[in-house]
Amino acid sequence: MAFRMKDIPIWVFHGKLDKAVPYERSVEMVNALKELGANPLFTTLDEGGHADAWVHAYNEAGLWEWFLKHKK
Repeated sequence: MAFRMKDIPIWVFHGKLDKAVPYERSVEMVNALKELGANPLFTTLDEGGHADAWVHAYNEAGLWEWFLKHKK
């Protein structure tokens, strides 16, 4: 699956306390993308859960500005 995304700008946000999606799955995907030559951003929230990652991404990390730097 990573090969389908390797040319798309990607910024992964994941809370280590996420009970919906295991943190390790994001680590695996980011590593797979890097092996294919991609350069994904990866932000880990040590004390965050699933919803915390979304809140951080949109309210604190500058995701909106990052979106505007990319185009299709």
